[in-house]
Amino acid sequence: MIQPVNGHLLIDPIKHEGFIATQSDTYEEVGIVKEIAKEISLSSELQVGDKVYFDSWLAAKFPNGKDFYWMVKWEDIRAIEHVE
Repeated sequence: MIQPVNGHLLIDPIKHEGFIATQSDTYEEVGIVKEIAKEISLSSELQVGDKVYFDSWLAAKFPNGKDFYWMVKWEDIRAIEHVE
């Protein structure tokens, strides 16, 4: 797995399934944290597995075979829901 740097988080966005089979996937602006840049993990209470709310327009998406890596800057995270 890739390691985010420069204040980024690797996010697994929650997909919203469409009702029509031909409709492309859309994403809620909610995702699960997969990896955290070291400088963030040292300065926050954020943990892998936490749910984050973010602006998907500001996220960077990089191809990963049949899917994408989603990188979100720490400052673009709007809210956190910690894992219990």
